[in-house]
Amino acid sequence: MSDPVRSICPTGYPVSVSDASSSSSSLRLPSTPVPPDIRLQQLRDSALPPCDHHEFTLPETSAGGPHWLERYHDVPASSYLGHLIYMAKQAPKTVTRELVLGFLNDGHRPVLAREYKGLALFLLSNRLFGALTWLLVHSAPDTLVLDNCKLGNGGAAKIAEWLTTIPFKVRVDLRDNEIGPPGAGLLASALAANTVVDLNLGFNPLEEEGVQALCKGLLENTSVLSLDLRHVGARSAGMTAIAYVLDSHPSLSMLCVDSNAFDDATAAVFSVALGRSKNLAELQIHLFDASDHALSLVGAALKVNIGLKSLSISGALDEPYDLLGHAVADGLVSNQTLTDLDLPADSMSAAGLKSLATAVESNTALRRIRLNLGGYEKTSETGAVDRRIRDKVKANGLIEAAGQALSDLSKMPEWPVQVPDEVGQSIAGFIARIAAGDRKKEAMRAIVRAGPLV
Repeated sequence: MSDPVRSICPTGYPVSVSDASSSSSSLRLPSTPVPPDIRLQQLRDSALPPCDHHEFTLPETSAGGPHWLERYHDVPASSYLGHLIYMAKQAPKTVTRELVLGFLNDGHRPVLAREYKGLALFLLSNRLFGALTWLLVHSAPDTLVLDNCKLGNGGAAKIAEWLTTIPFKVRVDLRDNEIGPPGAGLLASALAANTVVDLNLGFNPLEEEGVQALCKGLLENTSVLSLDLRHVGARSAGMTAIAYVLDSHPSLSMLCVDSNAFDDATAAVFSVALGRSKNLAELQIHLFDASDHALSLVGAALKVNIGLKSLSISGALDEPYDLLGHAVADGLVSNQTLTDLDLPADSMSAAGLKSLATAVESNTALRRIRLNLGGYEKTSETGAVDRRIRDKVKANGLIEAAGQALSDLSKMPEWPVQVPDEVGQSIAGFIARIAAGDRKKEAMRAIVRAGPLV
């Protein structure tokens, strides 16, 4: 006999697992849909999970002694053992009978991340969607992390069904769950509900078919802000589909397509889409099978792109990527929106790196740059160029402070006209460019110290 489980029902009386599916006690959805904002407030006001469950079997396991991981609380996270312990802690803990009963009967919510993930997986597996939604509202608003749970296509189907029932937007992490093309197609259909703002499907074998199906769903979606599709088996067809999403999606601001592949022709399509995108702020594109020419096409999009803030790009570790370096350098001459850049400089020739340094000299937007110079000695000519680049990027921060100071000063009563922030940045950047040698820093600091003009 299953343990009794109490929950809130329309009649206000407790029910048990055995009678939870009877017509007299189960919670029925109203004939007319409740507006999402009202549903969300109802969930927030409820002290217990909703009574929407069907027949299900409580876990057989009970809580034992302390988990073995608790013995290693002092192991440094940076060590190899610390990394293994961290990964083990991310795996869902087998949910216990006490945990489920405490949650359904009394609204007790797990504190440990592994127990939380285990409970969420139990609720999802048993299609207790209302209880799962209540758990998110009261414990981890807007976030469902079920990475490495072996959901498969069946689990993806339940996630897709749940996504169409929730009254709020959610971040969903489904990394490494053995989801294939069928599961991707089901998730794509659920995107039409516009309840997902962050979708991570990295390390799932979506392959070309699954990526194309997902992108088809994204073309009907307006809510997704962040999309992680690293290592999903996308090749030219899948990457072309992603490019179409990039070109047309109204809100996508972060995209990761690491560890996939595309040919030069697809790279050209992707480059055009990137150049036209006004919403994408962050792009991670580390493709170990992409040619130097293909990645240079992506880098060339910086010439016309006016929205990208962060670009992290590289190819095979043992291949030269000189065209990429020159393309990024050409883009930086005119691009004044990119603030964060990650490049495989150890795959560039000295000439390519010098070209990049020259471009950075005229750029005032970059605030952070990682050149991955592992292949060069710090005392080499290339190392000197690297320091030159980093010094200029650091100076850009001072230019930003000077521009903000100009804008702030103009807001004082003594100034007849206010200077917008972007105009202050442009003025400071111009002063920095015309100031000679070491006087650049002096000019910027003088602006920062200046008082209102009279």
